[in-house]
Amino acid sequence: MHVNNGRLFPDDCSPTEKHRRSTARVHPQELSVELARHESCGIPGAPATLGEVFRHSGWKHAREAVYRALLSTRQSVSRIARFSTCGESAWLLQSVIDPAHFRMATNGCHDKLCLPCAADRSRVITHNMIERMAGKGCRFVTLTMKGGESCLQTGIRRLLACFRRLRQRRVWSARVTGGAAFVEFTWSPNQNGWHVHLHIVCQGRYFPKADLESAWLAVTGDSYICDIKFVRDEGKVARYVAKYVTKPWDASDVRAQDRMPEIVTATHRQRLVFCFGDWIGMPLTAQPSDGEWQILGDLQTVCGWALEGDETARLALASVMPDDTALLWGEIFGAPQHPPPACRPIADQLTFTWRAIDNRF
Repeated sequence: MHVNNGRLFPDDCSPTEKHRRSTARVHPQELSVELARHESCGIPGAPATLGEVFRHSGWKHAREAVYRALLSTRQSVSRIARFSTCGESAWLLQSVIDPAHFRMATNGCHDKLCLPCAADRSRVITHNMIERMAGKGCRFVTLTMKGGESCLQTGIRRLLACFRRLRQRRVWSARVTGGAAFVEFTWSPNQNGWHVHLHIVCQGRYFPKADLESAWLAVTGDSYICDIKFVRDEGKVARYVAKYVTKPWDASDVRAQDRMPEIVTATHRQRLVFCFGDWIGMPLTAQPSDGEWQILGDLQTVCGWALEGDETARLALASVMPDDTALLWGEIFGAPQHPPPACRPIADQLTFTWRAIDNRF
């Protein structure tokens, strides 16, 4: 396998074809022209590939809302191009060690607002967090800012500035050696503003809650609500904090047209997950290595084999296909049959996403 500009090419792909794919760009004018929405992927532009249909069918309406927010806030052409072509190329991989085990590889945009890419990243972070937390006696801390912030960008920056000041205080540095922090924000209808808070997994010794509350009030001036608990189940806590990387917006943000552009602006070039103390340098998003894989074929080809009755192709599709995209089987090919049922992938089975940019999340 080869990786070129974050795109995965089969070994038999010709140099001309590799050059054509890797140099393909979306013209700026194409991004500003309102085109008919594609039925399957829900984003204006050129017809979606089968890979895009499989990757994005579950959130087509929200994806269109994010896309329009990227346009309205004048994000870079390269970012919009990556977002709009996320998943356009997809391959089925077969394990060399266990031929009955399959995965899908795809080119991802790695945008923090892209739901499938964020879900991939969240699974990786969960895996790495569990490994780092094992046997460390970690604690789970939540730091909450006073609600009702009218500007999300201001709220996030103030939260992070207060956390920096907290880490500089003796009461914190004497008890905490390092950890990882996850920013969460939600819209509060009751307060008509943003509710911003920080979830932290930290390593260190016993930290009285009263001392933490006093220190947090001292650095914020108006916020004192916080919580600290000893971590007894590393997996549960890792999944809980990593889910905030999965989707920094919810359905209400999609329905409220003015909030999605604000989320785009507030999170642009802003890290929502980071390590501090002696956890700095921890590879939160490093893909775990779990064996050797070979390319079975591109998604379109494997689907064709499956329709012709190839059992390996049908099993491969059934093992990687989410429940919602399984319903598209007949619609995509105009065929009534569905792939055969298969056991759902194990919880820690990861989807390979080849990186096009560095981890700016």
